[in-house]
Amino acid sequence: MCTLGARPFDLLAVAVAIGTALLGRPAGAAGFLNLEQSASAGSVSTAGETAVAEDAGTVFYNPAGLARLDDPQLLVATGVGVHPIAFADGGTRDAAGTPVRGNDASDNHVFVLPSLFAAVPVDDRLHLGLGVYAPFGQATRWDEGWVGRYQVQQIKLTTVEASPSAAYRLTDRLSIGGSVDVQYAHLQRSAALDFGSLCTVAVGAGLCAPIGLSPQSADGHLAVDGSDW
Repeated sequence: MCTLGARPFDLLAVAVAIGTALLGRPAGAAGFLNLEQSASAGSVSTAGETAVAEDAGTVFYNPAGLARLDDPQLLVATGVGVHPIAFADGGTRDAAGTPVRGNDASDNHVFVLPSLFAAVPVDDRLHLGLGVYAPFGQATRWDEGWVGRYQVQQIKLTTVEASPSAAYRLTDRLSIGGSVDVQYAHLQRSAALDFGSLCTVAVGAGLCAPIGLSPQSADGHLAVDGSDW
């Protein structure tokens, strides 16, 4: 027989913790992550790549793996990705509460993922490496008349990263390694802007409609284009 005793405060804390966990939403940043950075990694869906260190691509997965490569290596790889998109409208409405007219057509964008890795043993213990690749990046583009155009019409993320790396073999069974990652990122995002709905919400349809600002009839364009290191 098992007994459990707890103070009311403890039970409240547990309840709050469980409630917070249930209400949390998963982060979607990894949706832009490109894990297949070499042909060998892609052939096994990156399974075990942090431990295997088959080639110079270990610069990306585990720099310490450079110590397992006895000969100089140069690896050039290119991946091609296609992400099919499916969308079902669940009742999209504009700012004025009017059902948005539009279609659900999208453009399944094809993107290329080039990568270059090099590994050079300096001596039996010290190994150097370099990687140039695109760790994040994809693109999604929707039709101009898409029903969700007021949320997004196109989004594109492009990154290029250079990773000089080094590994040192401490013993025959233990190596350490690390990289310095220098990354450039460029983000583009665009959406339609419904001036008609905004005007209707702000001052009323009686003033907006006569000047041609009815919901979904006077669209503008909102774009974000930013880059940084």
